[in-house]
Amino acid sequence: MFKSFEILSGDGKSVGTIRLSKYAIGSSRHEEIVKDKIKAVDDENRILSISVIEGDVLRMYPKWEYTMTVTPMAAQGGEQSCLVKLSVEYEKSNEDVPTPNEYMKMATFMNKAIASHLGLANKA
Repeated sequence: MFKSFEILSGDGKSVGTIRLSKYAIGSSRHEEIVKDKIKAVDDENRILSISVIEGDVLRMYPKWEYTMTVTPMAAQGGEQSCLVKLSVEYEKSNEDVPTPNEYMKMATFMNKAIASHLGLANKA
């Protein structure tokens, strides 16, 4: 799915970090790019908010923002686990634009990668 992922500015996990991703989306596996910016990080509550600032997705959805919340769950059998909640806020460029199902799948995949990278999935 992902072709490349690059941190353009910032440390990769703090507010203001800008990242560039190239990925293949949908059944056609068409390559697209997205540049996003971390808007908010709340370590205490394990919340990360990101806004897309450039890229192909903005042609059909001029507003695309998402928030990931990680909630530690009770440890079972010595293993820790977390519940990851992803919420996406978007606006369609017009009413003929379809629901962004393929982009939602991509956002879910990206947030799993982010959670792993930041170690959020392992905090309890």
